[in-house]
Amino acid sequence: MFVRMILIVTLLAACESKPVDAPAPTEAAPAASADAAKPEPFSSVSGAQARTIVASGGKLVDVRTPEEFASGHIDGAINIPVQDLAARKGELDATQPTVVYCASGRRSAAAMDMLKGSGFAAVYNAGGISNLR
Repeated sequence: MFVRMILIVTLLAACESKPVDAPAPTEAAPAASADAAKPEPFSSVSGAQARTIVASGGKLVDVRTPEEFASGHIDGAINIPVQDLAARKGELDATQPTVVYCASGRRSAAAMDMLKGSGFAAVYNAGGISNLR
């Protein structure tokens, strides 16, 4: 009986042990760098990323029509319709991060490309307005 109990205890202990190559519980995984979370300039971003960029000093630009803008927009956004952007790009600081959005993401993609071609340092496409709400 005693031998049987020792065998059971030994088997239970073996089942609970960690594999040799498993990290110890006190070892922390390497932290992701802040740069890894930062989106690349001239890329599409999530609503959360767009809000972070704007909260850090970026400019939010709604490239929809004035009528669409008047029917509802994101607080703090300025309205420069995509068809007017080439003529009005001087209203924006080309050195400041700029986040653009529209109704579906098509016009904001065109706006991002246009601003990139105009020498802007960092433009982000937030896609449609629903991504920011």
